[in-house]
This record gives sequence, structure tokens and C-alpha cells, in this order.
Amino acid sequence: MLDEEPHNKENTIKWIENLQGGRQYGTRGIFYRVNILDSFKRSPTFPQKYVNRFLGRYRTSNLEIIYLMTNVMRIVGIELPEYINERVLHFQNEDGGFGKYRSDIMSTYYALETLNLINPDSINSRDKIIDFTQSCQTDEGIFAYTPLSYPPYIESIYAGIRIYEILNYPLVYWLNRDEVINFVLKLQNADGGFRRSYFIGISELEYVYRALHVLKSLNYPDFGL
Repeated sequence: MLDEEPHNKENTIKWIENLQGGRQYGTRGIFYRVNILDSFKRSPTFPQKYVNRFLGRYRTSNLEIIYLMTNVMRIVGIELPEYINERVLHFQNEDGGFGKYRSDIMSTYYALETLNLINPDSINSRDKIIDFTQSCQTDEGIFAYTPLSYPPYIESIYAGIRIYEILNYPLVYWLNRDEVINFVLKLQNADGGFRRSYFIGISELEYVYRALHVLKSLNYPDFGL
């Protein structure tokens, strides 16, 4: 994202390939390994037994795990069955958002990422989805988990931005750009990284990635973006 080469790139790739060649535990770990290798133009291996395991988990998994599994199988070239689409749409609520019991911005984000991978035309009620996403904004315009929750976190801000991007809604017309940028910049710690919460927290790579994605999407001029 910063147009830089990772330190010790070849050693990193070799280490990831060794992990991927062994027994594979945990959907998140598989998701990160496959995406790392794909970003470096490698062809990740993914044995059929793990494909079968993923296919058997769709009907009982939450929207986050469904997205992670779908992303992995798309990268390794597995044809995605239609019931994935049906499973995701099953979580859509009357307010346009997604969630098992009530809509929240993270479930809505994971649902849209999955549907966008399978078939963007299958996304229903786009205006209602945007209405729900807007309802999750605080008085300052920052995305929180639900319309009634506070405070915002970097993952909910990232999710709100990605929802707009997936649906091709122009961000400049639908949110207070400067307020969002200023909020995200306040999450940066003295070590250069970003924390999750406005109030307290340590820097983590996941938070750094989400923060930089938000700043890049909003055309913030610093950080070489």
C-alpha cells in the first residue's frame, strides 16, 4: 500500500509456503497465508480435503468465516456453489443490513465482500444497505458497529468505507471526509502504528492496514498514499 518492498521478502514467502504445505488449522490463518502468497504472485496449494471441509461448514458458519472461506476458494480456483449466495442473503434483515439477530456494520461488510466475490448483481436493496450504513454513523459522521453503539473502532470505520466502495457510492457525498480523517489520525501511536480505539490501545498490523486503507480511500495526501 505504501509502495515499498517488504523486508526479507523471499524469506517471508518461503516461511509462508512451508506453513501452507503442512497441516492447515484455523480459517483465519489459511486466509492470511493464501492471500499473502497470492499477493506475491505465488500459486497457493490447497488440498481437496480442506476444500471439502470448507464446503461442509457454510451452512453453520457466521458471515465473517463465510467470507474468509469464499475468498480462499476463489483465489485457489475452486468453483463457488450457488448456495453460498443463498446462505449470505439469509442474513439480510428488513433494514437492509446483515446480521444473525440484528444488523451490524461488520456483518454487513462481510456479507457484501462475499456477494461481491460471487456475483455483485446478487446484492439486494442497495439503497437500504446504504441507509443502514448511514444510520451507524455517529453525530460526527464516524462509523460505529450499530446505530445505537459507541464508540467507533477502526474496524467499523473500515467496514463503512468498504461498504460504500463495494456499492460504488461516492464517499464524498455521503460522509464528512475531514471528520473521518481526523478521527483516524488520532488513532496513530507514537511508534507510528495505529490502535483500534480512540481512547487506548497498542499498535497492531491489522489496525495499521485498516487505517491506511481508510486514509487512502479518502485521498489523504500523507503516508505516500
